[in-house]
Amino acid sequence: MRYTLLELVTSILQSLDSDEVNSYSDTTESLAVANIIKENYYRIVANSPSSRFNSIFQLTASGDNTKPCVMYLPSHVLQLETLKYNISDTIPDTEYRELDFIPFDRFLQMTDGYNASQESWVDTQTVTVDGASYIFKFRNDMAPSFYTSLADSIILFDAYDSSQSTTLVSSRTLGFGDTQPVFTMSDDFVPSLDPREFDYLLNASKAQASLELKQIENTRAARLEKHGKLLAQERNSSIDFRTPLQKRRGYGRC
Repeated sequence: MRYTLLELVTSILQSLDSDEVNSYSDTTESLAVANIIKENYYRIVANSPSSRFNSIFQLTASGDNTKPCVMYLPSHVLQLETLKYNISDTIPDTEYRELDFIPFDRFLQMTDGYNASQESWVDTQTVTVDGASYIFKFRNDMAPSFYTSLADSIILFDAYDSSQSTTLVSSRTLGFGDTQPVFTMSDDFVPSLDPREFDYLLNASKAQASLELKQIENTRAARLEKHGKLLAQERNSSIDFRTPLQKRRGYGRC
């Protein structure tokens, strides 16, 4: 059985012997319960291949004209399978070019051959990774052809067309890959979970809310949480949810 966020919050508040609410955000306590549900939801999804699915998405642009060839993977994207960029000169026309993924060392070898001091079509950008700054070269006279990844979520491109825009544009990207559903803080939101995972979510949240908000251990909820976790693990271990492409490549952000 599946429940809305409000139904989940109401059920947990009842187990805590707390006041009824008409919305998850009505009281400080109900909002805290909703956040506990969200926390447990993402914990379940992270360990549940059944909650993942293939989908299209757009990358997030840097929005910084000093970093025109930097984009970012959205947080709900688990693996980037393919990436295309619309190189059409006229919007809304489309001419999607599939970009090649290149390992970082090869990417650096290829772009390091550019001469930023002598060629007007070469620029540099500074990218910060783990507190350290690095300078990368890129072309400013053409659409991108290839990309690499840094720090799991930073996508670095070889070029952008400065005659079209000041940076690479999110709306021109078309990514495809392994994603996870996003938790929406809305009364009517129904988490995308298997029914057995739903019971796990409810009881894990009940147990956590009882400890954090009432400082009381809910032994029944804790027992049902463990049972639900085992059922969910059994289901996930018996099914291979990977696509043929994922089976060949293995899992990873890129």
